[in-house]
Amino acid sequence: MYKVLLAADRPESLARLAAGLEEDGRALLYWAQNDQETLSLTQELAPQLVVIDGQGREKEALALVSKLLMVNAMVNTAVVSAMDEEDFHEFSEGLGILMSLPPDPGEELAKGLLDKLISVAGPPPA
Repeated sequence: MYKVLLAADRPESLARLAAGLEEDGRALLYWAQNDQETLSLTQELAPQLVVIDGQGREKEALALVSKLLMVNAMVNTAVVSAMDEEDFHEFSEGLGILMSLPPDPGEELAKGLLDKLISVAGPPPA
């Protein structure tokens, strides 16, 4: 199973995505409510994926991605953002973000997110 860390100061913003990830059955979910907790848990747990709620704080979320890579260069990230795809790509260039997610990502995005993770990280650890 993949270890997936959901980082959101408003957990309800990722609740529907979390439900989809749990239903999919390929992920163990962990939660962090602030940047420091996200960094600490990334170091402690070594998750394969960190999903960051960056809506309304995109620049801070991208700075967090940069810090996460210093803690664990192998971590994959996805960021919730209201930015259009082109702007997001420009701001996040060089950070290796797996994908951006729309605000209030739903259950239907969970399978695609995990499939994308498999495409770069390989099958889930035993």
